[in-house]
Amino acid sequence: MQRKYFCAYHSYLKAMEQLTSEERGDLFTALLTYSQSGTVPKLKGNERFVFPVMQDQIDRDAEKYADKCEKQARNARKRWHATACDGMPTYANDAKEKEKEKEKEKEKEKKGGVGESPTPDKPPRARFVPPDEAELIAFFREAGSDKAEAEAFRDYYEANGWKVGKNSMKDWKAAARGWIRRSGQYGQTKPAQKQPSTWDVLDKAADRIERGDLSFMEV
Repeated sequence: MQRKYFCAYHSYLKAMEQLTSEERGDLFTALLTYSQSGTVPKLKGNERFVFPVMQDQIDRDAEKYADKCEKQARNARKRWHATACDGMPTYANDAKEKEKEKEKEKEKEKKGGVGESPTPDKPPRARFVPPDEAELIAFFREAGSDKAEAEAFRDYYEANGWKVGKNSMKDWKAAARGWIRRSGQYGQTKPAQKQPSTWDVLDKAADRIERGDLSFMEV
């Protein structure tokens, strides 16, 4: 890189004390020539002994100046890049985001591999809904129990928030079957050979008539 100037330091005066005026002129001319073109001139007098010291200083100054210029250029490029990105239209950013999404989808397909099926999503668990009274009584009767046990079952689980232990109930029919098998465990002691009430007999008769079963009416 061609240099336009060089720095003359006050310390040079000490180095030139022993030189004549002519030698000082030749030295200064040589320094200017070297600074401009990088060419080392031929010196014949005592100035040739002082020149190498000043030549090294010119080279060091030039190197520092080049480093400074490079740093300024890098900073300018960073500022330009930041400004350009800030001023980029939003549609350009949207296009980049869409491209990224496409790449992610391709990666997922590659990871799936041949012969491998993606893991199906688990169906959402159905929310537990307590049975209504009529449905519950009908279930107990079909299982060989009666209305009283159905009401006892309903009263017990409504009181504890329809929980089995500490967990929420998931299947009331399974719980009802267990209740019927353990009839009397929850405070509803079932007397031996309990006679059905008149209402139970009438309810069962009504159910059988609805099903078209009239055999109980045969004499």
